[in-house]
Amino acid sequence: MTNQQRIAVTGATGLLGRLLRMVWAAAPPAGLVPLWIGRSGGSGPDEICADLMADLPDLPKGCILLHLASVAPGRPPSDHAALARAAVAMADRAEARHLFVASTAAVYGIGRAPHAESGATQPVSDYGRAKLEAEAVVAGRTATTILRIGNVAGADAILGNRAARVVLDPVPGQPEGPLRSYIGPRSLARVMADLAVLAQSGAALPAILNIAQAPPVGMASLLRATGRDFEWGPWNPGVIPRVELVTTRLSALLPDLAPATADGLVAERLSLPDWQP
Repeated sequence: MTNQQRIAVTGATGLLGRLLRMVWAAAPPAGLVPLWIGRSGGSGPDEICADLMADLPDLPKGCILLHLASVAPGRPPSDHAALARAAVAMADRAEARHLFVASTAAVYGIGRAPHAESGATQPVSDYGRAKLEAEAVVAGRTATTILRIGNVAGADAILGNRAARVVLDPVPGQPEGPLRSYIGPRSLARVMADLAVLAQSGAALPAILNIAQAPPVGMASLLRATGRDFEWGPWNPGVIPRVELVTTRLSALLPDLAPATADGLVAERLSLPDWQP
């Protein structure tokens, strides 16, 4: 185990934490040994049960910390910043090799132009504003990368929608409806592992990194790929026509990441039937 890098993952019982655990259990990422931190469970040797708002666990010295933990149901959005402070405290105490903090494309807000990491952030939702506040907690910290994650296929409003009737907002000039930057669940797990390996190797990593597969995909295309029926609703002045993440930085680090297609995203989602929102 001398060459094995410990990677501690908060939010192990959340949606993305369960995803990583499922994928990595079936295909362990080479060189990484996960330690799962969640609000429940924690009986195994690779698990820690902890409420990060109340009690911070001790992590292995020199670990990599992947902070996925989100706000507990019923708690205020401001807890995102508090959780980020907890992640920094754990990373500092463990002298972590690198801290990755999960954020969201929602920090960018409205705008048709593709969103680069250096661009403006104008969140329009409480969630986006709370995550931007969490980003501010870690901004400027060395050996830290904020991960602005696009729509994850299966954890989104389209592929994660179990409603019998799906209604899409039309967008003039966009026959496939609203366009979003997506990443497949297996691709996300692979990206998280590959970034951790890069951190272990001492590679220079950016302070902020968009996480998505290019190009953006239309919501109607995704529904057609699933074979689900849908209908177009009336014009909605509040619809965001396009949320596209610039992935130049990610492509430079992981040049063989597959492009996004509706069929490919749906296939990744269907390959994990036991992973449920």
